[in-house]
Amino acid sequence: MNEKKEEYEDRTLAALTYSVSKNSEEIIIDVSLAQYDKQSTQALSSILTTIAKDSCIMETITIIKDCLIGAGQEEILLELLTAIGKQATEKAYKNIDDNNDERPCISPSDML
Repeated sequence: MNEKKEEYEDRTLAALTYSVSKNSEEIIIDVSLAQYDKQSTQALSSILTTIAKDSCIMETITIIKDCLIGAGQEEILLELLTAIGKQATEKAYKNIDDNNDERPCISPSDML
């Protein structure tokens, strides 16, 4: 197993790891670059561009779903999807509240 990890590290140009500790809800982001060179920087840029896409989020959730179902952990999957849905709903409501700033529906200039 150690040889595989070393081989992976030898081939990896850039890596981005998100983690949460047991005693904290703070998200820790670890960035690794093989070298401080153009190739590693482009690899990191590719990672950042990819994770910003909605399609990446959906693919990640699909991978997690398949793993949890394969492990017989449907309840954990339901908890995860419920938490994601709750966060998305809260974000949507916050965006609505932020955009709803007591302006009249019809501007006085529209009446002229």
